Amino acid sequence: MNRLSRLLCLLACCGLPCAGGPAPLAPAINWVAPLFTKDNHRSMMLRGAKASFPTSSQVVVVDLNLTVFSGDAFNRVETILLSPAATFQPRMNLAHGDAGVRVIRDDLEATGVHWTYDHAQKKVSLHGGVFDVPTAELGTMLKPIENKTEWGKPFGALFGSRRVLDDADFVICVGQSEMDK
Repeated sequence: MNRLSRLLCLLACCGLPCAGGPAPLAPAINWVAPLFTKDNHRSMMLRGAKASFPTSSQVVVVDLNLTVFSGDAFNRVETILLSPAATFQPRMNLAHGDAGVRVIRDDLEATGVHWTYDHAQKKVSLHGGVFDVPTAELGTMLKPIENKTEWGKPFGALFGSRRVLDDADFVICVGQSEMDK
């Protein structure tokens, strides 16, 4: 056996990579990444059920919970984004995804798909399937049915409306979220 063969065998036995870049990191379970301002105030908190690191410049997150804080001593929550699948780019403080996202603020709640969050501008862009209802308007919409009897349940029980989907040959859905239900 020549010297090169011995060296390669030694490297293989030690588990050292012979070629290519560094080995990818193992996925993180219950991943948390807090971000702070220069004054040491909370700026953003990212959480996920699972995070994988395909490259050094991106984190792929399952069940993302992104919380944006005011960045001052009051530590007030400004916005929460919830998404089943997203990618975070730490160098740019940018999160995006093609799966649905739910945006929650004191003055607004919206859902959409194909979204982007730019933390430098504190800007959320929703590029499809957008549904938003301002909080004040939602209260106004629900006021007429407050404390009213819901007649749908007794009729549904009487006529077996729960079996409708089981007996249907096909169902037409208006959107992706309706299809997922």
